[in-house]
Amino acid sequence: MGIVWRQGQTQLFTEEASLKAAEGCVWIRCDGSVRSGKTVCSDWIDTGLGEGMAMMETAVIDEGGFDTGASGPYLVFGRPDFFENSKFSPSVPDVRVAVSYDTSTGRFRLALRFKTAFTKGEFGIRWMAFRLERSEAKMADEADEADSMFYITNPPKGLHTGWHYTLKTNVSDASAVEWSVSEGGGVIDAAGNYVAPDAAGMYEVKASLKGTDRVTTCFIIVRE
Repeated sequence: MGIVWRQGQTQLFTEEASLKAAEGCVWIRCDGSVRSGKTVCSDWIDTGLGEGMAMMETAVIDEGGFDTGASGPYLVFGRPDFFENSKFSPSVPDVRVAVSYDTSTGRFRLALRFKTAFTKGEFGIRWMAFRLERSEAKMADEADEADSMFYITNPPKGLHTGWHYTLKTNVSDASAVEWSVSEGGGVIDAAGNYVAPDAAGMYEVKASLKGTDRVTTCFIIVRE
């Protein structure tokens, strides 16, 4: 079975965006020994960033670690066991940290899995959350542009003679749209219900927004 990678949309933020950030600590106290392989999850923690996509980073707070030429305390990112046989001797438990982030509220849960047994004690997780925020001026410009757009949302790829098809626009009030079709191209009513003609060909359907000069069209290919 193969693996297929699919790239999503890329957005470039320059001066139009600002970085909104939050940080905090969560302390975990173990009143007894914790076996290797045990997983624990936190309750919801609110970042205060609100709705939107975000990035998070976590680190284990090591207040008792030792390193030559440094005084600490330390933040351990990643796996503490990678420091074996190095000048840094971490004092924190070997845990793996995962985050579930709710983009609708800006809240998250922490999940910890102990890779080695941990006896009674306390340690902390430092978390940092970041969210890019579009400028209000830019979003207002985009909203104005979206409001001014008028188009047919579902032009058919092709119809056969005599077929029925309902055309729609991006305007929520269907009664605000007037429909027409080129001569010999069939009929269309006020609701956008189109009936293809008996003769094959390419026909233009036009939608006009009442009270404005906005007009949009699509071409329908009719086959026998």
